[in-house]
Amino acid sequence: MWSLICRELELPISHVNVHPESGFERYWHHQFPVLHNPDCVWTDGNVGGYCSELFTPDGLEVGNLVNPLQHSIDVGFGYERILQLMEGKKRVDETSLFRQDLDPVSRDHFRTLMIFKEQGIQPGNKGRNYVCRRLIRRFMRLNPQGVECPFTDWQESERTRMEQSLRDGRRHYRRNRSLPDSFYWDTFGILPEEMVLIK
Repeated sequence: MWSLICRELELPISHVNVHPESGFERYWHHQFPVLHNPDCVWTDGNVGGYCSELFTPDGLEVGNLVNPLQHSIDVGFGYERILQLMEGKKRVDETSLFRQDLDPVSRDHFRTLMIFKEQGIQPGNKGRNYVCRRLIRRFMRLNPQGVECPFTDWQESERTRMEQSLRDGRRHYRRNRSLPDSFYWDTFGILPEEMVLIK
């Protein structure tokens, strides 16, 4: 993999950060400038080890090699970042992984919803199903002009429920403005970030 990153893809690696006590400099000095950084340590709280971190001239960390048990190698590798470099983009959301006719936040929501749908995760009220439903509502609020999300069969029914909840919430809010936002979520299903729409 590192041969692919460093040689075949010809990514613009400017330097490698290594922990000064790791001894990793000998692996890299003939390829890239090496900088000593005492923060080049990774741990999950139990297992840990020194790192080698590859950076581009713009300061983007492309990958990370970790030796957590002194007998194995753990590799951190960002596909999106590699694609960003390959396509010459300044941000990940500007790559071909994302719809460019949407604003940056909507691009991310749309891609996440696509992955949910591909994995068979449906909108619902608990766990990841609730996250899916919440993203649909956010996507609809950001794109009121009828831009379809991946869950087209669910989008209109959720839009109807959302609009009814907001109408009910507005009526109640006009009569009683002292209740906390949590009341409107528990009673009407209005998300905290939707409260600005009823006040």
